[in-house]
Amino acid sequence: MGKYIIQRVLQAIPLVFIITMLVFVLMKIAGDPLAYLAQDPRVRPLDRLVLRAKYGLDDPMVMQFIYWVFGDEGVERPVDVDNDGETDFTTVGVRRGIIRGDFGESIRFRKPVTEVIGQFLPNTLLLGTTAFVVTIILSLVIGVFAALRQYTLADNIITAGTFITYSMPVFLLALILVQIFAIQFRRWGLPSLPVSGMYDPRGNQSIDELVRHMILPVASLALINIAGWSRYIRATMLEVINSDYIRTARSKGISERRVVFLHALKNASLPLVTLIGLNLPFILSGAVITETIFSWPGMGYMYINALDQFDASLVVAFVLMIAVAVVFFQLLTDVVYAWLDPRIRYD
Repeated sequence: MGKYIIQRVLQAIPLVFIITMLVFVLMKIAGDPLAYLAQDPRVRPLDRLVLRAKYGLDDPMVMQFIYWVFGDEGVERPVDVDNDGETDFTTVGVRRGIIRGDFGESIRFRKPVTEVIGQFLPNTLLLGTTAFVVTIILSLVIGVFAALRQYTLADNIITAGTFITYSMPVFLLALILVQIFAIQFRRWGLPSLPVSGMYDPRGNQSIDELVRHMILPVASLALINIAGWSRYIRATMLEVINSDYIRTARSKGISERRVVFLHALKNASLPLVTLIGLNLPFILSGAVITETIFSWPGMGYMYINALDQFDASLVVAFVLMIAVAVVFFQLLTDVVYAWLDPRIRYD
């Protein structure tokens, strides 16, 4: 197992590097991140020149990438600092590079990238982890319930509901929830749910208010996954409970609850482990569409703003974080899979 883990890590290093380089190049050729300053009368041309020098935007793209990775301490760039018509040289844009934990400065937020991510990441973890826990619990409950009542009315209703929900795009599901629980409930005089932000804009930041603001985005994130994951659980449970060893366990007089939850569910949960491992990294990224619709101040909301402003440092740091998370959680999934199924060996 140890040899396998080291091999996977070594394979992931060039992959992460290539992903980072491609995203960096695409962001650089997409547009000028300081173009919006040209329409601001308060910003002088000299100010724009200084900012371009600060962020190294006039350097060749190859050098920009090298400085971003390895740092540019002591690099002097030409800029007319004193506005006398002559080119001066000044040391700007000093940073240590990502190999030493410095991802540069965000052009959009005018803060270090790590500080910006630290501001938005906790909100995404709160929303994503809650949705993830809800998804796992309800998927197991619904999947096992449907499997134990195969082809009954309840199973048919669950099957129809999951197919309809799973076929919906997330933005449509979110808008339907907003229409019902926010707009229509208010018209009917029922307690309605908020649809924007984390707290009441009037300053009420209680736990109750946070929970109310989380209900709709959590439901939007969880419902589609619940629909898909519960089908996996139902299918694998049906396969397992019809196995010979389950019939043997029942013939020995073991209680039905013990057979289902101890013997059957452990083996039936193997596909769910794969789904969890593939989806865990996206808790870090946040659900871009959902956070945008509900103005939830998380990583997805931050990412949209960074793309809008061509904020390359922030976008590439975001993608790099997700790439590393994908590699890590896929490796963790393989380890857990081997633990759950003794037949699997990686050595």
